[in-house]
Amino acid sequence: LEWARAVSAGSAPHAAGPGSSAPDSSSFVMLPLQPYKLVYAHILAEHGRVAEALSYCQALDHILKSAPGGRVPPGFVVLARELEDLKDRLLHFAKAHSISFAKSESSIAKIGRFLDGTLNKLLWGS
Repeated sequence: LEWARAVSAGSAPHAAGPGSSAPDSSSFVMLPLQPYKLVYAHILAEHGRVAEALSYCQALDHILKSAPGGRVPPGFVVLARELEDLKDRLLHFAKAHSISFAKSESSIAKIGRFLDGTLNKLLWGS
């Protein structure tokens, strides 16, 4: 992995030491490996995990749109088109089968909602 990072940063493998200009792991994206996210999204969709597949599609879409210049890199035009097709299919499937993609609530939010409802019933008697 260090060798791949050094090569993609344009430096020699031995130069990627402390204080070098090699990218850090939080902002580092190996663009040539991104099509595998689309493949994995297809696999998730085939197995009925629509929400996870859409999550992978959204992550890949974000990566492609955050490329230098704000445009999809020339070698990834087909990937971007296939990504849009899969996202459309997933969204239409979700709409047809009433699947929601709402983020899961935290336990604190659930307890707060329960207490609010209980207090309203006690105070207002519904």
